[in-house]
Amino acid sequence: MVQRDDLTEREFEVLVGIAAGETNREIAERLFITTETVRGYSKQIYSKLGVSNRTQAANVAREAGWLKATGLASAVETPHLEMRGLPTYDSSFVGRKQEILNLIALIDDPQVRLLTLIGPGGTGKTRLAVEVATRVRYQFPDGVCFVPLNETITDDETLLLEIQRSLGFNTASPAKLFERLRDKHLLILFDNFEQSLAQNHIVQKLLETVPNVMIMVTSQASLNLSGEWVRRIGNLISSDEENPSTFEDAQKLFVDRVRQVDPAFTMEANAECVAEICRIVNGMPLALELAAAWLKNLTCGDVLNELRHNLDILSVTADDLQTRHRGLEAVFEHTWNLLPEAEQRVYKRLSVFVGEFGLEAAQKVAGATLPTLASLVDWSLIFKTRTGLYHVHPLLRNYAEMKLTVRQHGKQSQVAFAVMSLMRGDFSRVESIAEDFLADSSDEKNQDRGFALAVMGVIAGAHENHEQCLQLCAASKLMTENNPVVVFFSNLGLAIGYVGIGDYAGAKVALHRAVISIQALQTMAFIPLLLPPTALVLAYGGQRESASVILGMVAEPKDMLPGWLAEWTSFRHLPAMLETEIGEARYAEQWAIGASLAPQNAIAYITGWNNAD
Repeated sequence: MVQRDDLTEREFEVLVGIAAGETNREIAERLFITTETVRGYSKQIYSKLGVSNRTQAANVAREAGWLKATGLASAVETPHLEMRGLPTYDSSFVGRKQEILNLIALIDDPQVRLLTLIGPGGTGKTRLAVEVATRVRYQFPDGVCFVPLNETITDDETLLLEIQRSLGFNTASPAKLFERLRDKHLLILFDNFEQSLAQNHIVQKLLETVPNVMIMVTSQASLNLSGEWVRRIGNLISSDEENPSTFEDAQKLFVDRVRQVDPAFTMEANAECVAEICRIVNGMPLALELAAAWLKNLTCGDVLNELRHNLDILSVTADDLQTRHRGLEAVFEHTWNLLPEAEQRVYKRLSVFVGEFGLEAAQKVAGATLPTLASLVDWSLIFKTRTGLYHVHPLLRNYAEMKLTVRQHGKQSQVAFAVMSLMRGDFSRVESIAEDFLADSSDEKNQDRGFALAVMGVIAGAHENHEQCLQLCAASKLMTENNPVVVFFSNLGLAIGYVGIGDYAGAKVALHRAVISIQALQTMAFIPLLLPPTALVLAYGGQRESASVILGMVAEPKDMLPGWLAEWTSFRHLPAMLETEIGEARYAEQWAIGASLAPQNAIAYITGWNNAD
């Protein structure tokens, strides 16, 4: 007689699926193998068991008692396995294979009873959790229950009633919920728990009173319960990946959704366009789906062009989506309205930073504290990098910037808004804020007035008022030397002023000191502001090819320096001068090199000047 040990582990896993009534495709998806491989294992199983079909194989396994041997197979013996309320989707699930494997391994671990998936809205937490729950459903004899939460569930009673409703229990006596669940062996999936964090003690009580319950949660913030296992769910593209070949899952998702509206669409014919769309939205699943929906009426190139200039194209999608998922702005507003006011103030100021930033930058520009930053990390609105720095998702930063533009709360927000406006070239707004700072006699430490003098000096330099630029920035340096933000802008202005009067040695020193401030702040966001004076110093110092490279870097952040290009005459005339000096072809070649580099590459030129000290 055949023994259980005669089957390999993989053959037994396939047999469990056969006995549970899974199709070959479902078995293949659960085990991450092909349907053809499932067929091969099935033939081997039939041969070893001496049977010729699925029904016979399942009967042999049941009669031998094998299906009671493991938690994975035990649900096969339950004739009415429940999948209460679990959403179904018309579209296929794409990617995240390793994350699925990791989450299933955690659910298999008896130490893990509360697993929370956290991440910002739009990253696909719910879809991933449902996919995992579907794949592990056979581990839970009493089934899987999906509990959707919304803004109406704000107290213990409404949450208990929602749990009972989702379980199909009589909702008349919520106090008896825990008693009725005591002997159940099931998985409960709570969705969008960020709206009910004050009711986290109910989850704790479930874990304490129902020994065989497993709880999985999706939320934008952790529940902060003992025994909670937290896994952050990010986008399909890692924030530190730049190679388009690593965008495979994001590209597959985009193409899959496009084919719902344009069956003739192919990746081969649109590879470059698709990769760029994935990069712009940083692999955010919701953004990819919203962008893909537009290909019903637009070409891939049209959608890409819109995304480069305006994210409003991501504000509308199919009518059957939840209201808060009808666009990225709606998703952001949902999160924004849940944030405490202190976190709101800091977060909109952090929109100044394009790329990574350090603690001091967050403190000096955004008025952040460590607890506030920790809270924003917990809400998945900012992220910690491997280097210990912070960064804001580009799409979320865009909406935070909109909040800063609409209203500035207090001086700290005005500083952030002035920095953003200066970087955008909106000099009139900067001057208005600076004038208010200079008129305020309450600034005992001169921090805000020092900042005002520095930014007004920068603007004067951009208008070719070099002597005024130098005077204002020198006064700013005398006023404050302990704030790296103020020191940066005063040295930026000095560099511009020195370039204007032909003192390139003085400009090098100022640029070098500006870089030191940037390194203290641990942010690359201010680097683009150093590119114009750096290019001029290089050009007039005889390094014209290097200057051409810097001009290429200026072109890359396309919306970052309109003020410089429009206002600063010296810089505006530089491209024509370089083309004449080194030749049009050589200039174009060096410019193209610069356009392929990140702005921070300019630091190597600045720190390499031997006479900078």
